[in-house]
Amino acid sequence: MSVRSKPPLLLLGVAGLCASLAAGCSTLVLTDDEPTGGGESPLRAALSSADAVTLDIFWANLPAEGPGFDRRLWRFVQEDRIDPESRGRLMQNGLRAGVVGGAPPEAIVRMLDPLGKRRGETGSDESPTETDAALGERTGVRARTTQVRPGEPVVLQASKVYDRAIVLHADRSGETYEQMQAIYSLEVHRETTGGYSVRLTPELHTGEPRSQWVRDETSMIAYQRMEREKRALDDLRIEAPLVVGEMLLVTSLPDSASRVGRYFHEAEDSPEGRRKAILIRLTGVPPDPAFGAGRDGGLAWSER
Repeated sequence: MSVRSKPPLLLLGVAGLCASLAAGCSTLVLTDDEPTGGGESPLRAALSSADAVTLDIFWANLPAEGPGFDRRLWRFVQEDRIDPESRGRLMQNGLRAGVVGGAPPEAIVRMLDPLGKRRGETGSDESPTETDAALGERTGVRARTTQVRPGEPVVLQASKVYDRAIVLHADRSGETYEQMQAIYSLEVHRETTGGYSVRLTPELHTGEPRSQWVRDETSMIAYQRMEREKRALDDLRIEAPLVVGEMLLVTSLPDSASRVGRYFHEAEDSPEGRRKAILIRLTGVPPDPAFGAGRDGGLAWSER
């Protein structure tokens, strides 16, 4: 689908993100990652659920500026919102995580708006009819919105499928995997205080898909599903409490080499050494029974 009289939706979404963070809560709509058949509109809002929270999820390539960019980026990220022991394990494995609150720093704005559209830096090479999908491929910025019920995992594909990969761990041991893909398992949990925490667990999915019996959420009905061997890296789980408007940022270290961080955050279809980041922003939560109204993110993003 082409858009002839409007700016590309991706850039509108970035502008909406920055404006919403500064103002407090509202978000904008992007298109969906999954194909839309039968004439279904790509501008599909996230489905509502009584006990679900709404999350904006971004994948964005980091500029090839090396340590200088990292210093500017992490200067405004609250790494102390992650447990100190967890931070140490993450860094030993080539990963880094923290929480961004309030208006995003310039480094994140540039990461989500690499063409400078919102900052008035766009040159004449931008096509007014460029689709959102094409723009995402050119800039390396992809976004989606999803609603997540507490405790129910959402699968986020973090990498392509590597025919063969040697993964080095913090203890300097190495393992070789065939047909490996890096996957983040995303969950949201309700805290005893009434707030919410976002949890990311790195997983390595390997081998050819095989038919396996799994049970539904009631644990009473079993059905067959094609799945691959899975190794959850529970010791590298990332968890952070968030309030509406805050986001969890995770990326790899510049020198992650063959450590876990490289495979989860290697930018695809870009020069060697480029990295990508994942940003997960809490935009809406269920109504608080004590007050009868929810704190939501306004308009929901749908997937691109």
